[in-house]
Amino acid sequence: MPSDIGYLLMQKDQRLVAPLAATPGVQLIGHTLQACLQDHSLHIQAISALQEVIRADLAFTLMDLTVEAEAVGCSVRFEPQRAPVVTSHPADSQSSLKRLRIPDPYSDGRLPLFLDTVSALSRQLPMPVGAYVIGPFTLAGQMAGVTAVAEKSILDQESAESLLDFAVAAGVAYARALVKAGAALVAVLEPTAVILSPRSFTHLVLPRLRRLFEAIKSAGAFPVLHICGKSTHLLSPMTQTGAQGLSLDSVVSFPDIATQVPPEIALIGNLAPVDVIMQGSQQDVINATRRLLDAMEPYPNFILSSGCDLPLETPLDNIRSLVQVAKSPHAVQQMAGSTSGTIRPSNRRML
Repeated sequence: MPSDIGYLLMQKDQRLVAPLAATPGVQLIGHTLQACLQDHSLHIQAISALQEVIRADLAFTLMDLTVEAEAVGCSVRFEPQRAPVVTSHPADSQSSLKRLRIPDPYSDGRLPLFLDTVSALSRQLPMPVGAYVIGPFTLAGQMAGVTAVAEKSILDQESAESLLDFAVAAGVAYARALVKAGAALVAVLEPTAVILSPRSFTHLVLPRLRRLFEAIKSAGAFPVLHICGKSTHLLSPMTQTGAQGLSLDSVVSFPDIATQVPPEIALIGNLAPVDVIMQGSQQDVINATRRLLDAMEPYPNFILSSGCDLPLETPLDNIRSLVQVAKSPHAVQQMAGSTSGTIRPSNRRML
């Protein structure tokens, strides 16, 4: 519940640590990412196995930016070990949009699989569970094409707003269902919005995000906004969305922006997911984590996390080190100097 996460954020003696880590858990169960995204029992196994290893303060489901788009009617291409991608845009005209309907989270596409995953994890895991919803501008881009939506936002705002209203209605329905299933936190993924100017974001996206975050809060969960890339130009309107947490990418300097974020909004991030956590050594991860913790020490609203979703190939030892730096620095020092505790992925055949 939002009050629970807010209480933990402000009262815990040590920093909350919640890396956007789910996909690396696939390593532990001997199946492909595609299989886990299409089978909720495998999805549950992957997240449970990962949390048994890293023991973060929050567990996330797999991040899949195509779930809502597929339920709306977009075609999606899957590959065994890569994130799925949208390959068609069923709302490329105003008339085609009118033929679409808001997806039912309990029956359309893979939405029910993610609800089942959240429900099971929220019962089985000792920590709160976080889930994802696609933001309205990003979903609109999937439905009609990013270039088309960008052009409509300038040349045909009425069409753009109709598309965005459809997208936020889909997000509200899915978010409410996720909270009902047991999600304590819902992160709204709005990566495509980074291309917008502050004026366009404020006019087109801000009112829809407010609607979505109000629905999440009223349903009883902690709402977070995640935007990838260099998003500092949008920081002011982001703080006005009603999000209780901002999850920002590693290219954003948290020490530089921390004073611009109201203390009641959590600042979540933002270790580099690829350059540091995936490609770095354990000691690199430990050093980078300590530097960020030291820099953010004056800010009680800071939650330690990765700047974005961790790739499948991320070494599990590196994720565990990130978590342990916040929880037990002495244990991490010992861990980095020994290979005896190395976590090995499953060597079972990938299905």
